[in-house]
Amino acid sequence: MDTQLTTATEQAGALRKQLAVRNTRRQESESALAREHATHARVTAERAKLVEELAGADNATAGWAHGELDRLDSALRLSSRLAESLEKALAKAVHEIQALGAELMEVESAIRAGERAKALEAFRINLQQAARRASESLDNARADLAALVLLETKAVRGANGDAVHEGNIHRICEPILADFTSQQANLDSRGWRLFQGLRGLQFLIRPMTRG
Repeated sequence: MDTQLTTATEQAGALRKQLAVRNTRRQESESALAREHATHARVTAERAKLVEELAGADNATAGWAHGELDRLDSALRLSSRLAESLEKALAKAVHEIQALGAELMEVESAIRAGERAKALEAFRINLQQAARRASESLDNARADLAALVLLETKAVRGANGDAVHEGNIHRICEPILADFTSQQANLDSRGWRLFQGLRGLQFLIRPMTRG
């Protein structure tokens, strides 16, 4: 997955560079075409003015005007050819930009999909680790409760029916275990608040032993 994502990222970078080149060419063609259109309009206006001046012109002026008209006609033909060439270059650049843009969108979509897949895999791993830690903590809590209960149970049984000794054991156990029970029954007083998540996981923790 990482290799595919890296390849797609490199491909996207290469496409962006190509797009930058094509966009530069498009801008250059647009500018050149705009200048050529301006030149064509200027020469056309100049030619129209000369045509108007032919009326009533003497032979010398008419001869000069015709020469100028020939020059302007030639300039107009060249301008038209150049404009046609620039229009084709511009159309080609636009077509290439559209094709590269579509390809880049496809590659970027694949990159996003790869990144989402990578994020989901990381989420899966994190969730597994969190579930394992919670399971271990719950197991430890069961074992610790069992150890607590077992400690009192062994001490009382170890008294072997000696009422005085057993009474002393109970006097030790009672305040400690009462405090422990009170704390666990009043978690709010210790700053604990119920966490409201999407899944209301809760378990009854009882003293347990394995085997």
